[in-house]
Amino acid sequence: MELVILSPRHKQTETIVWLEIQTPSGEFVIKNGHAPMIINLLPDYPFTFMLDNGIQKSVHSRRAMVSILRNQITIFMDEHE
Repeated sequence: MELVILSPRHKQTETIVWLEIQTPSGEFVIKNGHAPMIINLLPDYPFTFMLDNGIQKSVHSRRAMVSILRNQITIFMDEHE
C-alpha cells in the first residue's frame, strides 16, 4: 500500500503495511483494502506506520487530514517534523 505525506514544503512516499492514526472518532489502523474515507487527525498526535521491510516510523504534525483509498493513503499536513 502506498503512503504519501504532503506538506507545503515536503513530499514523502513510502510503501507500507499499515498506518495507525488518532482521530476525533478514535484510533484506527488502516491496512490495504480499507474502505475509502476522508478524516481529520487529532491535533498534535503522531501517526505511526510500518514499512514493508518491518521498520516502524512515527511522524508528528500539528494538524493533518487523511484521504484513504483502497490501496493508497495521502496525509495532508501543515508542517512535517
